[in-house]
Amino acid sequence: MNIVLPTLKPLIKRVAAVKSEVIILDTEHGILAAKEQNLAAWVEDESLKDSEKVVYFFPSRKFTTSVNRMSGILSVQKTDKGYSLVSNKTRIDLEEAKTAWRYEPADALQICLNTAILQELIKFVQIAPDSKQTGLTYSGMVSLVGTEDPLGGSIEAIATDGKRIASLSIPADVQQSFSVLLPSSLIPIIPTLSDEKTLLFDDSRVSIIKSGKFTARANKFTDKFPDAKRLFPTGCDFIARVDAGEFREALGRLEAVMNEETRAVKLTWAQNLELRTGNQSTHGKDEIAYQTLRGRGNELAFTAIFDWKFLNDFFERVEGQVTCSYSVGKNFIVLQSKEKKYLLARMEK
Repeated sequence: MNIVLPTLKPLIKRVAAVKSEVIILDTEHGILAAKEQNLAAWVEDESLKDSEKVVYFFPSRKFTTSVNRMSGILSVQKTDKGYSLVSNKTRIDLEEAKTAWRYEPADALQICLNTAILQELIKFVQIAPDSKQTGLTYSGMVSLVGTEDPLGGSIEAIATDGKRIASLSIPADVQQSFSVLLPSSLIPIIPTLSDEKTLLFDDSRVSIIKSGKFTARANKFTDKFPDAKRLFPTGCDFIARVDAGEFREALGRLEAVMNEETRAVKLTWAQNLELRTGNQSTHGKDEIAYQTLRGRGNELAFTAIFDWKFLNDFFERVEGQVTCSYSVGKNFIVLQSKEKKYLLARMEK
C-alpha cells in the first residue's frame, strides 16, 4: 500500500478532533477513521483505496508523529507484530492497535443545514453546560429545532445543564420542520467542519453529521430533552435593561478582586443596578464596581448572587442592549439580547 504523504497528512488532521487511541485505514472503502467508545469519525479519499482491501489499525499518537516526520511516498508493509512505515530512507515499525471496526455508510441523512449557521448556533449555546455538572444525561447535548414557514423559517438551538439554559434562534431556509438532539460527543466536531453544507441524520440510537468528505457518528444515551418551549418563562415581575459593553467592562473590573473559590457576584436591582464582589482576605470589604442601570416597569427590588464566569460567558457573546428579567419567588434571571436567550440560576448561599 502506497500513499502520497501530502494527501494523507491533511486527512489525519481532519479526524484529530476525535481523541482516539487508534487510527484506522480502510483501503476497501477508501477512508481514514478515528474511533473512541461512543464516537467515530472518518474522511473519504479515493487515493486511500487499494485492490487488496486491507484494514490497518495504527496506534494513533505514534502513527501521527511518524507520518509528520516523513515526506514523499509512504509505503505501509505488514509485519509479524504490526506494520512498517517506509518513506525514502526512513523506516518506522509500529505494533498493531486493537479495536472493533465496521464501516457503516451514512445513507439515511435527512436534513441539510448551512454549516456556518450550525456553527454559530453551537458556539453560543455551549455557554450553558458546565463541564462539572455530570448528573444529567442531557447535559452537554444540544437540541436543534427547525421551523418551516413560507414567510421565513428558523432554526433554534438550546442547551442546558439544569442550572443554565442557553437558546439562540436564527432565520434560515428550512425545507421541512425537524427536531433533533445532538449528543455531547458530537459538539466539539462541529466547529471543525469546513464544507458549506452539513447533512444530518438523527434517531433514538445515533446521530450522524456529514460535511463534504467528512463524517462523524455518535451513539446516544437518551433521546429525551426538556421541552424547549417551556424552559423559558413567558412573564416576569421585573425588567431592567443594560448595555452589554458596560456590563462586560464592570465584570472585568470585578474579576481582579473577587474570591477565586466562590467567584460570586452580588446583583442588586432597585432604582439602579449594583454589582458587588469582594475578597475578605485581601480587601476587607466588598468592592462596588458598577451602579448606573435604572429598572423599568416597577419599583421591585431584587438581590441575588451569581457565578461571575457564567455571567461573563453570556456578556462576552452579545452586543447592544440586554434585557434582564426576574419573577418573584423564582431562583433565576433571564438575560436576552435580540434572538439570544440565557437563563441563569442564582448561587445558593
